[in-house]
Amino acid sequence: MRSDFFKSTLSLCLTLAFAGMPSLGQARKEGPPSSCQRDSALDLIRQQVDGTRLFDDMVKRIAVLIRAADLLWPNQENRARAVFNEAYDLAQQNYKEKGDRPRREGNLIVEVPDQRYTVISAIARRDAGWSRKLSDQMLQDEIKEAEDKTTKDAEQDARTAEKLLGTANSLLSSDQSAALNFAKSSLHYPATLLLPIFLYKLAEVNRGAADGIYQEALTAYAGAPLERFLYLSSYPFGNDHDVGEMPMWTSYAVPKNFAPSPGLQRLFLQTLLRRAQQVIESPGEASSEDHYS
Repeated sequence: MRSDFFKSTLSLCLTLAFAGMPSLGQARKEGPPSSCQRDSALDLIRQQVDGTRLFDDMVKRIAVLIRAADLLWPNQENRARAVFNEAYDLAQQNYKEKGDRPRREGNLIVEVPDQRYTVISAIARRDAGWSRKLSDQMLQDEIKEAEDKTTKDAEQDARTAEKLLGTANSLLSSDQSAALNFAKSSLHYPATLLLPIFLYKLAEVNRGAADGIYQEALTAYAGAPLERFLYLSSYPFGNDHDVGEMPMWTSYAVPKNFAPSPGLQRLFLQTLLRRAQQVIESPGEASSEDHYS
């Protein structure tokens, strides 16, 4: 049964690869593939979608559904949307069953990808508005769930920020506007090392937008714990590392010819000095008011 399915998948790949190619010895002719070829390819994709129901591995099933939906989109958008919806429903089920907490395998800590963001990233390349609605609803559900808990889960919040910035990074080359929206959503959660990574990557293609996101981040994290606030210490100076002892650290890939920004340096230092003054004057208040806007 599975052998037949994978033969169909291989046949699909070959059909898509060679549908528009001329035979040997023939002159190359431009033009779309015949309707027969297109219909055959679409039929194979539909078989592929149906075949995923035989998968025991939910993550692999989601991956195949995403690919199938992407291939269907140009010719059968409504069908593609239904397949994307199926993938997202599975991703939600996978998250409820397994969560996203890192797991230990021997001596290694292994990150668990959140399949919801994988599906949302794929949808964003086709319909940014739809992906934004899904992510907004997902974040609202997480906020409600967090409110029902007696204690705040800082690690979960940090992972949410990382997932939003990871999605933003993946969209930069295809949809910069959607990438910026996801990056801005992350500012409601703790700063992580993925923020400077994203800023430097964005600066390669749009320095003005990167500087703008940095200023928004500076406002959002002005009252955050110092170990989080200092994730903003590298970008204005063009440094490949942060200042201070951070929860996690790495060396950042600073773009070639990246020029430090005196204006952003001044804003960062002013905010840092203002915080230092608050600690001196009211140490108890300063420590209790850590927040994200």
